[in-house]
Amino acid sequence: MTAIIFSTQQEAQYFLKQYHAGRFDGLSEGQYDQDNNLIVAITGVGKIKATLRSEQIIKSTKPSKVLHIGTATKYNPQFDNSEIIACTQVFEGDRSEFTMPIYPRLSLETPFKHLKEGILVTQEHISKDPKDRVYWQKIADLSDMESYAIVFVAASNGVPCHVTKVAIGESKNVPIKTILQKSYQQISTFLLDALAQKMI
Repeated sequence: MTAIIFSTQQEAQYFLKQYHAGRFDGLSEGQYDQDNNLIVAITGVGKIKATLRSEQIIKSTKPSKVLHIGTATKYNPQFDNSEIIACTQVFEGDRSEFTMPIYPRLSLETPFKHLKEGILVTQEHISKDPKDRVYWQKIADLSDMESYAIVFVAASNGVPCHVTKVAIGESKNVPIKTILQKSYQQISTFLLDALAQKMI
């Protein structure tokens, strides 16, 4: 059985309403539920919540695999807003205090071969300095605050983990709220299609 792990209720909202007539609707941060086919969980934002709650979910439900899905800030300008990206590598990015930082990395398999692929960095302490953004653009395509923790916990428990992210960036013409709502809808559409095609 697959565990689908979200970070926030907002990212999960449309899927929770649309999957099996709202079977998981009402699920909130820190909770998980399951039916005969699927486990669905919401960890909350940040590496600490992601670590503790994904550990609890995996140990309690014993899934055969994990899919972490949500939004991520895009560094790669070739990705469109609300485009779904299959992550093939995730690394821990909060090590900028070192002169020559070494970032722990985990490679990822993806069953979603039709998607563009990208490298994801997980970091909670994001500098707003433009020079830092240029630095990260050289080594990562996307950034979030939870994926490395979830992938690490899954690997530590011997469970395969896939990560799929919807790229989010600023737009001169479209309000960020509009981009986010479209992205949340994209998450639901992608998951429902993947389930129908038995890719999850």
